[in-house]
Amino acid sequence: MSKSIWLRYSFVCLLTLVIAAIGFAATQHLSNLDTRELVRTQANIEVATSYYVDDSNQLSANQVRERQADFVSSEPNDIPFELGDSAYWVRFSLANQTLDGAALVLHIDNSMLTELAAYQYSSAVNSPLAALNQGTLSATAFPHLNINLSAKQNIELLLKLKAGGPPNIPLVWHQAEQFKTKQALTRVLFGVVIGVLAVIALYNLVIFNAIRDKVYLIYIGYLLAAFLVLATVNGYGYILFSPETQALLNTHSLFFHYYLLSFLVLFTLYFLKFNEDKGKLFKIGQVSVYLLIGLSVIGLFIPHTERAIIFFSLVPIYYAYSICLVILKLKSEFSWARYYVVSWIPLLVGAGAQQLTLFGYIDYSFTLVNAFLLAVLCEITLMSFALAERMRRHEAERIAEMSYHSGSGIPRKNVFERSLYKLMQAPDAHLHVLVIKPEHIERVALYVNDAMNTALFKRIYEKLTPLFAYNDAIEPIGMKGEKIALVAGNMLAIVVNEQKNQQALDTIVSSINTLVEEAYRIEALQIPLQANIGVASYPEHGNLPFILLNKAQMALPDAENCTGKWAIYEEFQSDNSGYRLKLAAEINAAIEQGSFELYHQPQVDLKTMRVCGSECLIRWHYDGENLSEHGFIPPTAFIPVAEDMGLINKLTRWVIKQAIAQHSVLLAQGYKHHMVSINISGKDICAEGFYEYVAAEIEAAEIAANKIVFELTESATITNNAQALEAIELLTELGVTISIDDFGTGYASMAYVSELPFKELKVDRQFVQDVGDDKKRRTIAETTVRMAKGLGLEVVAEGINSQKDENLLRQFGCDIGQGYFYAKPMAFDDYLEWLTDEVNGRSPEPLEGEFISKHSLS
Repeated sequence: MSKSIWLRYSFVCLLTLVIAAIGFAATQHLSNLDTRELVRTQANIEVATSYYVDDSNQLSANQVRERQADFVSSEPNDIPFELGDSAYWVRFSLANQTLDGAALVLHIDNSMLTELAAYQYSSAVNSPLAALNQGTLSATAFPHLNINLSAKQNIELLLKLKAGGPPNIPLVWHQAEQFKTKQALTRVLFGVVIGVLAVIALYNLVIFNAIRDKVYLIYIGYLLAAFLVLATVNGYGYILFSPETQALLNTHSLFFHYYLLSFLVLFTLYFLKFNEDKGKLFKIGQVSVYLLIGLSVIGLFIPHTERAIIFFSLVPIYYAYSICLVILKLKSEFSWARYYVVSWIPLLVGAGAQQLTLFGYIDYSFTLVNAFLLAVLCEITLMSFALAERMRRHEAERIAEMSYHSGSGIPRKNVFERSLYKLMQAPDAHLHVLVIKPEHIERVALYVNDAMNTALFKRIYEKLTPLFAYNDAIEPIGMKGEKIALVAGNMLAIVVNEQKNQQALDTIVSSINTLVEEAYRIEALQIPLQANIGVASYPEHGNLPFILLNKAQMALPDAENCTGKWAIYEEFQSDNSGYRLKLAAEINAAIEQGSFELYHQPQVDLKTMRVCGSECLIRWHYDGENLSEHGFIPPTAFIPVAEDMGLINKLTRWVIKQAIAQHSVLLAQGYKHHMVSINISGKDICAEGFYEYVAAEIEAAEIAANKIVFELTESATITNNAQALEAIELLTELGVTISIDDFGTGYASMAYVSELPFKELKVDRQFVQDVGDDKKRRTIAETTVRMAKGLGLEVVAEGINSQKDENLLRQFGCDIGQGYFYAKPMAFDDYLEWLTDEVNGRSPEPLEGEFISKHSLS
């Protein structure tokens, strides 16, 4: 055990001993005030005691006095007070044998008296009864009677007693000064208890406000119930409340007892976390609490005696249930509950001792009659330790949850980075960060659930752990000495200390991949795959943990293409990453500022040899200062970045808006049958509100939707997307033609064409260009065209670069041609001029066709 822990426990023990010593001394002193016999201090004052039980509770004081022969001699502690409706009459015969006067006090130590009357008379026959009412007999925490005996005086006292709570009514004689001391010390004790209850309740309210854990709210309820119970049983409520309020509390004392027991059971359930599993024991506890609440209400309508019998018969059962809950948790090594377990000792001892005293089974003493109050004081002190320990454990669990993956127990990225930072502080540190990513894990993850994915990484972790256990070069990074961390949902990482390393990195990598291949299993399916491993080194590649991790991950694509399945980070990767981020920012700015342009490449009807439309192609001439490149930036450079950075939908909508606007210009210039083709992707059509945007733009431009063509790529990604399929159906109903783009490459296949409502198919340029010189291309092109025509689709061939290509495609039955043979993509103004001249867009001998040129109209 560490020195700090020893010091902490020593201090706690010392503090506990000091508090215990002070408490013991105080209770001993108070106890001595009761046990010190009056005859020892006033040896010549004689007190004789007798009692009479009036079962009818109907007799007057004079009637009782006449039955002196029926009185039974007894010591005050031996009077058999019992629950019921009987009234108890107690007679004291006092004789002062001294020549001095004596000031005495009779303490009637029961604050829940419903009847208390005192009379004084002389021993002479028929002497009158004098009622004593000194304002100290009722509505007070210390019911008492002041008696002044003159020298050689003999008097008789007659008291009528009846308790509304515990039946025992201790009658204790004191000297006047002795009683004042007892009163003062008792008030201090009451004040301490009230103060402790209030402070701890407020403290727990603050904690509950902070962390919203119900156990603290339940504990506040327990403290409040304990406060009300003690206020009635021990009487300190008279110090705080008006006599009327305290009388009301006394009447409903058992009501508060029920709730004290209810909160005790609830606190046990929630403190020991039985509420988390919602098992049978928790449900039993819930039902038992509801039962107590029901009985507390029913008890308001039945006699006090029956109420008390029912309640006190239930107490042992509920205590036994709560103790069983504690034992069950202790059996499962619930070590942090130790303070809670210890807190039960004073509670059980104190509650038992006070009840036995209040019911007259053991002799009265101040300590015993306040045993429950003292026990609660000890219990709530220990309970505060228990709650503090629970909070500490909760915080430790929260830190562990933040530090370890919940499903696999593997250290998380934050633990790895914290440990890596410490390792980097060593003089001349030379470290390698290895990021281990199972091959094709993204694709595999599509076919497994989270539990299976977690099981896979846990299996890989368990395979690799023994490999690194005795290799000092692999540095521990976890709080328990673990050497592997889960730095992302699909990547592990380790740290190799080059100063301790006696192996080449490729040897370590080879060992890792051998074990990953063995562990790469989804359920019962063994997959013969290894891992890709990216490496970044300190201090060469960065001086912060997250930078090293990021750069090791940047090396993963290169590792995938290497034979050894590992690669060290190269500096150009960082430059490229920075370039892509800057490019993304510039793309966004270009969209906002309208810096992109639309180029048009003509499409020619191969039957009439007339221009029937154009494909809109985005172009970007960059003239800014933020990028190293200036001038023309090809779509192959910025489109992938737009897709990766989530800008592609915004960019596509800009293209649609511009294309529709330019189409309006074409219509205004007389090209009424001209079509415009716009490229969209599966991501675009899956986007929320895509159809609504297109419909709104077409309506705003006041053009016919049937002159708009959407060339769709990545069609396979939408086959199971209900939202995308609905958008396609709505666009088709609107009149927009949906074309499948780049057929024969990527995802596009005849199966998707037959499943989706396409009206046009576009054959990719790689199967069209030079089709007359390549037999395989010719076969593919011819087969594709014939299959598409068989499905009733119009066919567009892009990439026509020669007359020979055109002739063959016309022979196959292709409808529309596009390519450099007709024209390259051109800016919109150039395209308008090109249409006017019709250089390559019309045949030598004009034929009737769907598109009538502007010249034909004039």
